[in-house]
Amino acid sequence: LTVDGVVGPNTEAVLISASATTPPPAASPSYGPTPGTTTCATPYPDVVIPLLPVGLGFYSTVTSSRRFGTHQTIKAWFTIAANWFVAHPAGPRIGIGDLSFRCGGTMPPHVSHDKGKDADIRLMRNDGKEQGTEYTSSTYSQSLTQELVNLIRANPIARVQYIFFNDPGVTGVKYWKGHHNHLHVRFY
Repeated sequence: LTVDGVVGPNTEAVLISASATTPPPAASPSYGPTPGTTTCATPYPDVVIPLLPVGLGFYSTVTSSRRFGTHQTIKAWFTIAANWFVAHPAGPRIGIGDLSFRCGGTMPPHVSHDKGKDADIRLMRNDGKEQGTEYTSSTYSQSLTQELVNLIRANPIARVQYIFFNDPGVTGVKYWKGHHNHLHVRFY
């Protein structure tokens, strides 16, 4: 393995095979703002916690500048992803896209994603690949996506305000134009 300081999927697999146990769902990194970034002079001063590019049960699909949230939002995603990993240690992992910019504010092309409480999540696929898909594609897994929606809604950290997604066969979501290829999750 290449030393990079990140517990990626290869490191994770080696650790699990060496100890013959999987990490508990509570295992997550400590939360705190990046040094020197504790406050913002904006209407959203608490949007300073960065999501790691990869972690237990998840990977990011966007650049570091688009991966900021509130403490509660980031902790919720770490918890959701760790619980997903326990259920699916061989993958696929959760693909987390746009959250917010550091300190919040307008994030084109989105109308939202300004308060550190939104996240775009890739749909689950039936072929195990960690790539995008849409609900009308033969690569889409409705059952895994429903399981993910249920896990997001059941997380103990942050209450879900809504999840936009357009597959009429998935419960716990609302239709919103343009959400055929991802879940849009907003926490309170």
